[in-house]
Amino acid sequence: SRLNEKLIHVSGNEFEIEGLPITFKFYKYKGVKKVKVIKSDCDLKEGEIANKYIPVKIDKGILEKYCGTYWCEKDKLERKIILKDDKLIYEREKGEELYPITISRTEFMLFAFVENKIEFKKVKGEWQFTFDIKGKNPSHSLFVKKKIV
Repeated sequence: SRLNEKLIHVSGNEFEIEGLPITFKFYKYKGVKKVKVIKSDCDLKEGEIANKYIPVKIDKGILEKYCGTYWCEKDKLERKIILKDDKLIYEREKGEELYPITISRTEFMLFAFVENKIEFKKVKGEWQFTFDIKGKNPSHSLFVKKKIV
C-alpha cells in the first residue's frame, strides 16, 4: 500500500517518499500545520497544498453495508470493497489492496499518486459509489454493486 511508504529526510523540514519522485515540505501557516509538494514527477503538482483529513471512526455494521463487488459500466472495471480487521479495503485487483481513510459516514479518501475520493450512496435500495480522481487527467466513475446470481 502507498500509505505504508517510508519518508526519507532530505533537509530541514523536507522529506521524500521512498520509491516515489515526490518531495514534501512540512510547515505551519497561521498556526495550522500544512504539507506542500515542492518537487514532483507524477500527478501531484508542485506547489499543491495537501489537505488534512482526520479519520472518522465508523461502526463495523455500517462498513459491512458497503462491502461487495462493484461494476463500472463506462470504464468496464470491477472493484471489490471488503472488510478486514474492521477496516474497509478497496481491492483493485486480487492482492492489490488500498486502505481508504474514512472522512465521513459515506466518504473515504484513497491516496496513491493523487488524492482520490470514494463516496457511497444508496439509490433505489442498492449501494453504489462514485470514484473521483484528481490530477492531470481527472475522472469521475460510477460503480454499482453487482447482483449475486
